[in-house]
Amino acid sequence: MSDHIKPEASHTESMEVESAGIEKIYTIHGDEAVKVLAAYEGEQTWTEEEEKKLRRKIDIRLLPILCISYALLYADKVLLGQAALFGILKDLGLSQGNHYSMSSSIFYIGFIFGAYPAIFLAQRYPIERVASLVVILWGITLIVTPACQDFRGLYAQRFFLGFTEAGISPMFMMIVGGWYKKDEQSLRMGAWYSCTGYVSIFSPLVNWGLGHIQGKLSPWKYMYFFAGGMTIL
Repeated sequence: MSDHIKPEASHTESMEVESAGIEKIYTIHGDEAVKVLAAYEGEQTWTEEEEKKLRRKIDIRLLPILCISYALLYADKVLLGQAALFGILKDLGLSQGNHYSMSSSIFYIGFIFGAYPAIFLAQRYPIERVASLVVILWGITLIVTPACQDFRGLYAQRFFLGFTEAGISPMFMMIVGGWYKKDEQSLRMGAWYSCTGYVSIFSPLVNWGLGHIQGKLSPWKYMYFFAGGMTIL
């Protein structure tokens, strides 16, 4: 009986491309790999080990950015509750009536209005540029918070904070969907989403330290300066 040699496990894909269709390929997000594969009419083969190495490289370069960004998003969203312990209620008149609870609720009104425009822009233009712009605007919104003179100014700040943060989660899902296979996406999405729990441990400690700064400004203002600076960086 002749010996049967089992080939090494590999992935094989074939692609049929019309010569006229190659010139029509256009990718908004600048995916050069799509153009190369479309123009290549041969067989694409890679081993399981090569796929693992590639996936590991993507994890190392992509996941830290997603995890840190989402952790900052959650920390900035709940920063108002920690600032309430260090003078923002008195300075902006939030202790009167339902001003404080309204300032918390208005964030989600902005969130509702901001989600669709962000995703529309992310699909129409390069997602890395849209995400960068959103993060910068989100950071600026935090930095200008100390300029608020009363609860009305904080209402506007909370609305625009929710408006800018609304697109982060959907854009992160788009990024994960573009870099990973379906069976790999859930673990990566869970990784950056779970960072809300980790940041909940450390952000109160950081803000407690910032709240004890003895300076010309109220302690809560230093919290917002720090949060906005970290977001932009």
